[in-house]
Amino acid sequence: MNKQKLLNYALAFFVPLISFAVFFRFSAPKLERLDSPVKTLLLCAIFTLMVLAVMLYFVFMKKLEDPASIIFIGAVVTVALAVRLALLDHISTDYAKYLDVWTDALRQAEGLSGLSQSIGDYNMPYLYILTAIAKLFPERLALYMTKTVSIGFEFLLAYFIMKLTSLKNSTLKCQYTVFCLSLFVPAFILDGAYWSQCDIIYAAFAAAFIYYAISGHPCLAAIACAVSVSFKLQAVFIFPMLIVFLLAKKMKWQHLLYIPVVFLALLVPALAFGKPFLDTISIYYHQTTEYPVLYINAPSIFQFVTETVDYDSFKNAGILLACGAVLAFLFFLLRRKEQLSDDVLLTATFLFALGVPFLLPCMHERYFFMADVFCIVIPFIKPRLWYIPLC
Repeated sequence: MNKQKLLNYALAFFVPLISFAVFFRFSAPKLERLDSPVKTLLLCAIFTLMVLAVMLYFVFMKKLEDPASIIFIGAVVTVALAVRLALLDHISTDYAKYLDVWTDALRQAEGLSGLSQSIGDYNMPYLYILTAIAKLFPERLALYMTKTVSIGFEFLLAYFIMKLTSLKNSTLKCQYTVFCLSLFVPAFILDGAYWSQCDIIYAAFAAAFIYYAISGHPCLAAIACAVSVSFKLQAVFIFPMLIVFLLAKKMKWQHLLYIPVVFLALLVPALAFGKPFLDTISIYYHQTTEYPVLYINAPSIFQFVTETVDYDSFKNAGILLACGAVLAFLFFLLRRKEQLSDDVLLTATFLFALGVPFLLPCMHERYFFMADVFCIVIPFIKPRLWYIPLC
């Protein structure tokens, strides 16, 4: 092994140590719930491991081969995590009313019996995560750990955004530039570190689904698609891409069988602990009836509808409108199935992620999360559309 490689490997381990010092000295001491040195060390160690994972990936995969680039990536990741550490103390309304209550109930349950109870209205994979947090960490750290899980998935999302752009531009400079930029998207930072939400998880697997489908790994694409919808129902906004991938011969019908199989497999742990099967598969149905309003802070067409209209009529009309728009776009793509290049597939994904929640009723503002994800890719496949992410 030459001296240059030794230097690169040494930096891959040295930079996280500097990050740990930054977290321990400047960021973590300001967090109100860290009431002991052990908790401070634990949180700093977890964040440092994230830096280490990034450094090892970029160095061992030979994406960075000069010390200046390694130090730059390490500094960017450290700053990105320091920003998130500064937001960890914020308790959002959703966390106070729901996530904290659910985590406490899972903590009080004997062993893992909480998985069999009617706790929370999220699907089981995320409740597994909350159960692990409840059982492995002190109560005062539950808020931080819930957010830290989402922050960890931000790196997975940044990785797949980087891989999606590499389909068009595979230069190393482009790849780590996209990775770094993805860590500073305001919606990503706010969703996990500030609001304690988990949209980043299903979005990461949604991005994996699109990447694996386009890059010729249909089985992995179907599995990623199933995992994505297992975490949040909003993954269905890009489900029309399954039909598009069939048209483009990126997937075959038999690959779609992975989706229900994986989805059901992820319910097995809950079933093993006694949760009724009907309860596990009806969670999403109950979610769709929980908020009987046409929009909740969402920039959809229903912003133009007054509150005095008949809710059921406009809801049904909105669903039919969204379905009609999806079918019309699919027909448009079907007529041009010989022209479904990677560029077109990525653009179609973005349009579905943006258009479907725009036309559907009962949308929250966070349901446009995947549009934020896929719009980052657009300037790299169509440079003349550089302004799309800014919009």
